[in-house]
Amino acid sequence: MAKWFVHAHSGHRYGPVEREELDRWAAEGRVTARCQIWMEGWPEWRPAAEIFPQLQASLQQPMAGNAPTAGQQTSPGAQQAQQSGTVGSPFAAGSSVQSPVGQYQAPAGQSPYGAAGGTPLLPDRGAMIFVFGLLSFIFGCLFLAIPAWLMGASDLKQIEAGRRDPAGRGMTMAGMILGIVALVVSILAYIILFFMFAEESGMF
Repeated sequence: MAKWFVHAHSGHRYGPVEREELDRWAAEGRVTARCQIWMEGWPEWRPAAEIFPQLQASLQQPMAGNAPTAGQQTSPGAQQAQQSGTVGSPFAAGSSVQSPVGQYQAPAGQSPYGAAGGTPLLPDRGAMIFVFGLLSFIFGCLFLAIPAWLMGASDLKQIEAGRRDPAGRGMTMAGMILGIVALVVSILAYIILFFMFAEESGMF
């Protein structure tokens, strides 16, 4: 079955989970309209409200507690916490998330996303790996072919294990393949050149 991932407004990414688990998160208010959602095979992230139309209502409702009332002043510490996304963040222990379907209260010391929310995903490096592989293929550069191969293989394993952002899986795979092809072709070319040089110089 396809795996799903959640990109929260704080910048953290969580997953992979099954669709049933994602639906439960949305029903309990863990996924909000400010989140982005990605499923394996999609070319890009999509707004959570596009997947869960019931979240559209929260986009039209003012969020309580965001602005101080008359005579109140937000402290610098609270302002910094709001800017960093820790106030009302679904990743903080004991945090709550307000949604049209109610409020979810995570148990103290636990992530609202369970095991899937324990560690943010590593960033996607697919574009960089693809560039390494492409340049190594065009110019026959071993110094780019080897990193493209090793980094691509490592990132694909991390994607399969759910530890790295899977959005660049296709470019990672393409860059790794180009790196392998460039490495093999370069080695064969060096071997042929060596024997040609040896024959001309009378070594054989």
